[in-house]
Amino acid sequence: MNWQRWIFPVFFTSGALALIYQMAWVRALTLEFGSTTLAVATVVAVFLAGLGIGAKLAGDRADHWRRPLGVYALLELGVAFWGLTSLLFIHFLLPLFSGLASSLGGGFWTVSLVRLLLAMVMLLPPTILMGAGLPVLARFYVRMQGEGRRGSGLLYGINTLGAFLGVLLGGLYFLPVHGLVQTIVIVSALNTLLAAVAWVGFRQTEVPETGSASHVSQREGRRVSGEESVMVRLWMPMAIALTAFAALVCQVAWVRVMELVLGASVFAVTIVLGLFLAGLGLGAFAVAALLRHGQLFARAVFIILALLSALAILASTWLFQYLPELYVQLHSAWSIAQVPGRVLQLQFLIAALVVFLPTVFLGGLFPASLQVVIAHNAQTSRHTGRLFAWDTVGSIAGSVTAGFLLIPLLGIDNSLRTAMLLLVLAAGVLALAGRERRLLRAVALPGFLLLMIGTLLMPAWDRALMTSAVYQYSSAYLQHGAENLASHLRGQSEVIYYRDGLTSTVTVLEGRGGDGEWRAIAVNGKIEGSSESDMPSQRLIAHIPLLMRPVTESVAVIGMGTGSTAAAVATHPVKTVDVVEIEAAMVEGARLFHDVNAQVHENERVTLHVTDGRLFLNMHPDRYDLIISQPSNPWMAGASDLFTREAFQRGARALREGGVFAQWVQIYNLSPQNLTLLLRGFSDVFPHVYVFKTLEDSDLLLLGAFEEITMDMAAMRQRLQQPAVARDLQGHYTQTDDVFDVAGRLILGPDDVPLLVGTGEFHSDDRPLIAYRAPFNLFMNTRQVNKQLLANHAGNPLRYLTGLPEGEDERREWLQKLREACETRVGIYELCLHYRPGRSMGNELNSTSPDLP
Repeated sequence: MNWQRWIFPVFFTSGALALIYQMAWVRALTLEFGSTTLAVATVVAVFLAGLGIGAKLAGDRADHWRRPLGVYALLELGVAFWGLTSLLFIHFLLPLFSGLASSLGGGFWTVSLVRLLLAMVMLLPPTILMGAGLPVLARFYVRMQGEGRRGSGLLYGINTLGAFLGVLLGGLYFLPVHGLVQTIVIVSALNTLLAAVAWVGFRQTEVPETGSASHVSQREGRRVSGEESVMVRLWMPMAIALTAFAALVCQVAWVRVMELVLGASVFAVTIVLGLFLAGLGLGAFAVAALLRHGQLFARAVFIILALLSALAILASTWLFQYLPELYVQLHSAWSIAQVPGRVLQLQFLIAALVVFLPTVFLGGLFPASLQVVIAHNAQTSRHTGRLFAWDTVGSIAGSVTAGFLLIPLLGIDNSLRTAMLLLVLAAGVLALAGRERRLLRAVALPGFLLLMIGTLLMPAWDRALMTSAVYQYSSAYLQHGAENLASHLRGQSEVIYYRDGLTSTVTVLEGRGGDGEWRAIAVNGKIEGSSESDMPSQRLIAHIPLLMRPVTESVAVIGMGTGSTAAAVATHPVKTVDVVEIEAAMVEGARLFHDVNAQVHENERVTLHVTDGRLFLNMHPDRYDLIISQPSNPWMAGASDLFTREAFQRGARALREGGVFAQWVQIYNLSPQNLTLLLRGFSDVFPHVYVFKTLEDSDLLLLGAFEEITMDMAAMRQRLQQPAVARDLQGHYTQTDDVFDVAGRLILGPDDVPLLVGTGEFHSDDRPLIAYRAPFNLFMNTRQVNKQLLANHAGNPLRYLTGLPEGEDERREWLQKLREACETRVGIYELCLHYRPGRSMGNELNSTSPDLP
């Protein structure tokens, strides 16, 4: 068997498995550490650091190893072993994170340090082994083929192409189908098989070098080391670090752009990362295969590729202004609303237009740099490992800087301009570093001038168009004509607040409608709250549970929105309100809703926490009488994790005895199967579940508790008469002025919910099924089918009401008002019949008898 050829599919497979590991480990760690930018950046930085350390350590030694393929087999076996071991870390070590951080004080720096240490313990051993693979196999390729410079580049390219396949398999198959734990087990088994294949190759091909040959190799390596130039030691590593920095800035920025155009689903993020790796791999493989000239020519190729990368980024940035309208047009042409599965093809095409060409040029930079620094085969592994380490240093710095500084301070578009300038700088460094200054005159200077002119002429970022959320509202825009989308948006509203935050882009829109001015706050273009139509839901998810409870002292609200929910809580006699929001820009944007949130930011009883909701509930020492969770839609990556069974379990642990957990959920753009999954997980945690409708054919409120919640009508009526509560409920668009309008919204109770959810699978941390299924529901009209699902399982709501009048006439009057409220707010005929005077308050489940009065 020709093992020097077989080593390419082996390393291709290794790259695929490594990326599946990465996706699984990043998910496991961020579930425990939180989904904040700092938490994700910590995990990714440690992963990349391990790769760089492994490459450097192995590269310094591998040039003298006699059996590199045998070493590589052991490396893969070590990764497989650690893959299985990581399951122990996930189940036993990571759960200690919150308790350990809390016991040490729970401050920002303490939490960050503990997070970093745990990430290092779990990720550094396997990633060091992974990173060592490239220089070790480069040594094997030298022994078999004798082409160190070309072989290292080919191996890098094929491994990166394997990583592309790994992203697609991990994001589109393994994690959705098998879940987190099974994925790690399967990939570890495949890694073991890969190690066995490499070991067979070692046994069949490698024989020890003779002592004299070994000493000659070592002498040549020492001689070459002494002859290293400043170019090899300084300028080339600096240039490769700058280009890696720029590449990761682009990756982070492109993900944010695609979240604006494609939505922040797990599929969109997976596709962007996959295309990024595909371009890098193809570019690297092509340059390594074709570049066969000397070091000077390779240096010129590096300069040209750096400038072409910058030009391609400039060109792709010009495309941004056309992407929303293109998306709407293709949405119509491809009948996405009728065939939702095609949305992945649409996302792939849109992302490829932006990402693919620049990354092909970027991918060619690493093999070109290898051609510059590797003068002799005896130094192949050392320089490969060293350059790869510098590449990872630049990648770590670029990822962290883009997420924490460039995008929040300069914006997405200017961050890409910064990346272009860094690529030009890298080209300039190489052009100026050597004696051949003609490279600067012939290539670098014209390219620099061209880029400057193109950057200056680049059109301004159209904030309204880029945050139009075509991924959500394409069907509505089609009614106005896709070619007039920009003018339509300008005619409807104005962007009065825009900020590219740490995790998302937040905007506030202002417009005029039939009832006057309105404002809406949006995340990545999707409206999360408004000053008009969303008001009933924003207020009632606070008022309903607070009116039902006799005493409530402490409340936590997960999700800021417009601030109206927290303001509604503050109208009740509560002592403390903790508002938890992951995006600081959301907190800032909510200040523009002071007319509907009663300037909640300045309320002394309200404390704002900018952090991850799950992490906050896990670490905060206080326990709450009421927790209100109102994240974004469950099809979004990140937000979906606040709807899992484990998230509800964390919420349950944060409740005081007798506490209540309130969860918002929509019935639009969510199939009945996905709604059932969510309800099943909620009811599995809380034995007593009540379902209310807070917004007609749109929003539901789930109340969960470990003890029965009584709806005492008389007590609720008295609490509702508190002046601040009454004013808030009677406000514009809510218009709720009596207890009947509150209680009449009840749809399901503890006896009804089990009949609806039945038994089956859950939306869980291990298998976040809704995150992978709900993105295909975005263009489906699910309001009526979900309403019918609820109607089919609605029982007699009178079983859950107490405090009704004793007198027959007054009781009849109350029931009539409840029935009217039910018909107005819920609209389920069979349910509202139960309020007919004279109907039994017993076990009349699903009664649809038409015995009208």
